[in-house]
Amino acid sequence: MGVLREYKKIRVTKLIELWVAEGVLRPNKDKRLEEVAEAYINELIDRNLILVDKLRWNGKVKVCKIHDLLRDLCLREAQKERFLYVLNYQRDLNIPQCMNMERRICTHDNTEEKYSPALESAMHTRSLISTSGWPELVQSHCFRLLRVYSGDNCVHCGLAFVEAIFQKVNLRFLSIVLRLPKLSRFPSSWLILWNLQTIKVDNRYCTPIMAPSEIWEMPLLRHVIINGLELPDPVCGENDLITLEDLHTISSVRNFRCSNVVIKRIPNIKTLKLQYTISCGEAEYYNNFGLNNFGHLPRLQSLNLFFDSTAILDGEIFQGYLMQNLSLPHSLKKLTLGGTKLNWEEYMTKIGSLPLLQYLRLCNDAFCGAEWETVEGQFCSLKFLQIDECYGLRYWRTEDAHFPHLEHLVLRYLTELEEIPLSIGDIPSLKSIQVDNCSTSAEDSAKVIKEEQLEFGNTDLQLHISAHDAQDPTFSCAISYVNKVKNTFEHQTEKYKGFLAILNDYKVKRMNVDGVIDTLKVLFKGHPSLILGFSIFLPKGHDEITLSDEEEEDASTLGMLNLS
Repeated sequence: MGVLREYKKIRVTKLIELWVAEGVLRPNKDKRLEEVAEAYINELIDRNLILVDKLRWNGKVKVCKIHDLLRDLCLREAQKERFLYVLNYQRDLNIPQCMNMERRICTHDNTEEKYSPALESAMHTRSLISTSGWPELVQSHCFRLLRVYSGDNCVHCGLAFVEAIFQKVNLRFLSIVLRLPKLSRFPSSWLILWNLQTIKVDNRYCTPIMAPSEIWEMPLLRHVIINGLELPDPVCGENDLITLEDLHTISSVRNFRCSNVVIKRIPNIKTLKLQYTISCGEAEYYNNFGLNNFGHLPRLQSLNLFFDSTAILDGEIFQGYLMQNLSLPHSLKKLTLGGTKLNWEEYMTKIGSLPLLQYLRLCNDAFCGAEWETVEGQFCSLKFLQIDECYGLRYWRTEDAHFPHLEHLVLRYLTELEEIPLSIGDIPSLKSIQVDNCSTSAEDSAKVIKEEQLEFGNTDLQLHISAHDAQDPTFSCAISYVNKVKNTFEHQTEKYKGFLAILNDYKVKRMNVDGVIDTLKVLFKGHPSLILGFSIFLPKGHDEITLSDEEEEDASTLGMLNLS
């Protein structure tokens, strides 16, 4: 816990992953290590030693914090026992000359230059958790025994760094951020990371990156989270019997092929988050993805499927294929669908019959059609329902008995929805309704539900309504600009997603203004209007974006080519 800043928010999932990688948890034959860690966190919360900052939809802790006094105690004891050394803790007046005996090193500030001489001696360091990342030191011969590396607040831009970090043969946990538009596959040195349990790569450009086929021969893997990753098919041969028993998470993978061979390799998979970019209109082509095999994953609890609908040539063939072949296991507790364009009446019956389903999110035209009518006997366990950007939905007909355990309802960008069924307010378990940027009539019906419940003495129901002012010129210009970027890269969706990632980095202040502008100039090369148009997001008083002579010449050349 000492690696956290005082009152610094941390995601519980990351904390658990670090504990597992460090080997500080006692194995329990009846529980997975992640479950053991979760029990410890709940115990710390019960004792008021760590603070809850944010809960998940199911009441579990999502984000926590630590009090500064407790953090100081942890750090004093950790450094006394030589368990952990935090650089710049209490603003070190005496910079250590040697760190040869430090097993775990952590820093929250960019202190690489100040501590470089001492860090070069850290030959026995097992864990390195840093916001600066120390890419140059990692590329040197330092940290040969490294087991845990977390540099997810530092953007590593060099291929040399990637090759160096993938040669740390003892790595168990790896979390990095990359901005390498030309990186098409991971280094072959991946093959020597036999101890790797968790790998998390935030690929800022979202360009496809191919993993080596040997990934299917790494039995200790637990979590693979790499946006843009493409997994090859397992190689048939002597290692056919290898199963990844501990693999629980595959996330942000593109065009995942769930073949019969693959489902035998991942018998205990619990979470799948997949994106499909499909450019062929033939039904036979879709068979390559094995969407009908999801139903043969008996321990799958969370499934997130997103289809890039802009790349689909024949929507009717695609929709018909999904209706007949998309199979869902009865073990599912959480389901997110995007871009599937399914039919409300036909496929929603399959989803509603899932006995354990507690979380359902439908986004980006997951379902098409003007009317959704539910029936009793379905959604028996559903607690969270979110419908997001299913623009065609106009009539929703339901009764309170159709969602007997619903606790949270979120409706976003349903601009055609006539009203929220008033019977929704009669669900005894309902705790909150959130309405964002929906039709005025939908917002009014939400207010009526709230008023009726107040009349019945139900003061616990929370109602949240938010709508952007369409008359606000700044907001309108921002929306127009984002739509312009989307339309420009209609057939290059990876660039559009890269732009959204950059915009998010800017929003959360992970990148400064100059860094964002430099990055956009690379991403939008040849599109000067997009580069200059980003000025709408700049803070007041900041200098306007300008193009260099070379950039203007490139844009002029491209314009002449387009005219010809």
